[in-house]
Formats: sequence, structure tokens, C-alpha cells
Amino acid sequence: MFPVALNLRERAVLVLGGGAEAVLKVPKLLAAGAAVTIVAPRLAEPLARAARTRELLWFARDFVPTDVQGVHLGMLTEIDLQRAVALRELSKTARFWLCAIDQPDYSDFYLVSTVERGPVQIAISTGGGAPLLARRLREGLERGLDRHFVAFARSFASLRASLRALPKPERTRQLERALDGFALDVCLRYPETAGQDAGYPTEPARDE
Repeated sequence: MFPVALNLRERAVLVLGGGAEAVLKVPKLLAAGAAVTIVAPRLAEPLARAARTRELLWFARDFVPTDVQGVHLGMLTEIDLQRAVALRELSKTARFWLCAIDQPDYSDFYLVSTVERGPVQIAISTGGGAPLLARRLREGLERGLDRHFVAFARSFASLRASLRALPKPERTRQLERALDGFALDVCLRYPETAGQDAGYPTEPARDE
């Protein structure tokens, strides 16, 4: 996979399904500025509320092929092999990117697990192969990157903005000096019984 960050501002995104997965994904699409349309007979309450306040458009019915017209990105949030196959075929002619959640064989891209702390965004991907592992990594980073890190990151971003007028060598020197002493220590622990079979260490591994 080639990792990218998509600019979805004002781009049409079609979401199929109004359940738990859609509840997780749609707010992120809206936060990215996407023009979201949901097609689903029913919506979970958080999404129904967003539809009532016109943050998104909702068609309370089943999907029809013409729904993909003008769409830049399509997202199937329910595991439905028949629908995934049909969307994959439609994407070839309607020219939209498709993400079928938990059906990587029918997807053009896979969603990443993200950590956001101040101006820092960290994306974690397993290429659709191990989403639960990606979630566990995200949870560990969320615990480690606390409010002190947020303050530090914001301060560093402000410093960089204030130094824009300087020649690049001097700007780089000052920024590197501001990072002196900053370090990230990673401590990994593995399941004990699984480690004996898989060949990875069961004792904590420390990487600096």
C-alpha cells in the first residue's frame, strides 16, 4: 500500500449503511470537510441527528446503482459480499475510490487508525490485514502522548511559524535545538503463550 492523506474537502462521499461502523467513520469524514451522503433504510441516532441538522444528506432506502453518480469516494460500512462485488464493478466505470470495511479484496484503499494530539496526527495501517492490532497500537500511543506532549507539540509548531522568515540553515538550527532532549521510548510486551509458538520474545522489549 502507498500511504497518503486524502483531501476530501467539499468532495462527495457516499456511505452505505447506518450502523455502528458508520457511526465511527462518518464524523471523521465530516471533520475532513467531505460532503457526505448516507444511503440506508435506518440510521443510528448520532447519524440521524446529524441528518436532522443537515450536516449530511440521508436517503432512507436501499442502495441503487445511480447513487454512485458524481461520487469521489464510496464507503461500504457493512459486510455484504454481494454489495461489495457490485460496487467494485461500478467503481470501474463511475470512477470512484471504494472502501469496503473488512472486505479488503474489494477495496481500493484501507482506512488507517489515527492518533491526534494537538497538531500531530499519527496514522497506523496494517493494509487491512490486522485492524485490531492497529487499534491496540493506537490505544498505546494515546496513553503515552499525554497533555504534556500536546502542549510541547503546539509550542514547537508555534516556534516553527515564528521562524519562517529566517534562512533555512538558521531556522533548522534553532528548531533542532528546541528538540534537544525530546525522545520517545517504546516498551513492547507480547502474549506469553502465543510468543512461544510464533518465535517472538515474551519478555518486554525496549527500543530507544
